[in-house]
Amino acid sequence: MADGSVLGPQAINQIRELIRDFYSQIDPSWQLGNVQFGESRKPVVIGKTDVAHNKGATGTISVYKGSSSGGYSLTDTGENISAYNRFGNIASGKWVAVKRFVHGWEIISAECT
Repeated sequence: MADGSVLGPQAINQIRELIRDFYSQIDPSWQLGNVQFGESRKPVVIGKTDVAHNKGATGTISVYKGSSSGGYSLTDTGENISAYNRFGNIASGKWVAVKRFVHGWEIISAECT
C-alpha cells in the first residue's frame, strides 16, 4: 500500500473469499484450496488419446507435460482424464488439447489423422 501498511491475515482471507466467490460463479467446480496467487489453473492440458475416440463420445486421455527447463519434449504424467469429443473421429495415440468447462472436460483440438 502507498502508506507503507501491510494487509493482515483477516484482510487476506477476505480477499481469498471474494476470489473464491467470483470464480465459483463462473465455474462451480473451481476451488481456491492452497493455490498461490499467480499460479496457473491449467485451463488447457495436452494429452494423447488412449484408444480411438469417436465424435459424440467420451474417452480417456493421457495427460502429458513438459519440463520447466523448456523445449517441446512432453512425457506422460500417468494421469488420465475423461473428455467429450464434439468434433470428428480421432485415432488412438493422437495429440489433443483438452479444456475444462463447467460441465466437464472437452477436446478442443486434435492432431490430424
